[in-house]
Amino acid sequence: MANSPHDEGSGNTRSNGGASEGYGEHVLYVDDDAPLVYLFTCILERLSYRVTGCTDPIQALEIFRSNPNAFHAVVSDLLMPGICGIDFAQELRRIRPDIPILMTSGAVSPKDAAAVRSLDLPDLVLKPHGADELGKLVDDLLRRERAKRGHSAPHSGTKAAFQS
Repeated sequence: MANSPHDEGSGNTRSNGGASEGYGEHVLYVDDDAPLVYLFTCILERLSYRVTGCTDPIQALEIFRSNPNAFHAVVSDLLMPGICGIDFAQELRRIRPDIPILMTSGAVSPKDAAAVRSLDLPDLVLKPHGADELGKLVDDLLRRERAKRGHSAPHSGTKAAFQS
């Protein structure tokens, strides 16, 4: 399955066939599907990311607002009760304009993809279906951010937390 409606033929493939590992970066993972949050929190932790997983986007905003510089990236579902992913991303950007955000959805419409791009975010992507795909998406997001800033990858310990 393609990552986004715009990836075909873009050369965006894995060179080693394995999951891309992190360097202890802290990721906020937000989705209203609790089993999915738990699963992807565990996957990202095994890939050497620190993860705070939330099923409630309002609670996720409170966590982010309490310490916005603690996070290196945010992965969020587009359609959630309480606040949609677009509004969630806008609020994150009001709090911290430079936070890298990846929006995911079970179905990607051209209208939704355009709304995500209007926030200067990478394209809306289909929800990943495994560790390899999720690791690659998060790695690509963080790699783009490091390249923009001219930084190398950070090194730190790993630890996961699950918030419901």
